[in-house]
Amino acid sequence: MAQTKIGERPGFGAVLFDLDGTLLDTTEAILCSLQYTVNHLTGKTPEKEDLRKYLGWPLTETFSELLPQKVEEACEVYLHHNLSIHKTLVRPFPNVKKTIARLQECRIKLAVVTSKRRCAVMEGLNLAGLTEAFDVLVCYGETERPKPYPDPVLKAVELLGLEKGRVLMVGDTPSDIRSAKNAQALLSPATITISTAAATYGTSSREILVKEEPDYLIDDVSEVLGLCGCNP
Repeated sequence: MAQTKIGERPGFGAVLFDLDGTLLDTTEAILCSLQYTVNHLTGKTPEKEDLRKYLGWPLTETFSELLPQKVEEACEVYLHHNLSIHKTLVRPFPNVKKTIARLQECRIKLAVVTSKRRCAVMEGLNLAGLTEAFDVLVCYGETERPKPYPDPVLKAVELLGLEKGRVLMVGDTPSDIRSAKNAQALLSPATITISTAAATYGTSSREILVKEEPDYLIDDVSEVLGLCGCNP
């Protein structure tokens, strides 16, 4: 596994970003909304620590495990509550806006690849001032299968019009890394090469991310600039 190297210039032509835990600090909002939903539908309030394992999961999968008899209702309750607390609890991680702006200046294509539904994605991007920052958004429900399957990453590559070159996937959970690796397995490395950067500042511990063998570990989103050969 490669580490971030000062001056390294792999020449990535596109960067795919996960949203929650990578661009936006949404952990508290997610945990609060999960607590609220379970309490609303069962009268019981689970501990936040017991809910952390669901960070990065699609809502349908989360509630298929938490509330298997009330999945659709739980998703609706969660979304309503989560959107209502976005302004209070959701914020971009440090250096996100200037990193995205610099990548744009370097003419690098940008996409968000997320397990979040589009309505919540747009709300979060709007709060962060990033509504128009990305060339492509691939959200939950817009591919046949979510991460960690390859479908969302392949969809982003397709929508960006990439036929050759190097792509960097940046995410904070094992499903982000696995999705990119699964996509690479279906693509010819002679045309498209997808590398992975694990964001250690997000929801997953460094130890968990190292086990996924990403190509890079980053402790701040601004390190993407060095990987792409863009001066900060």
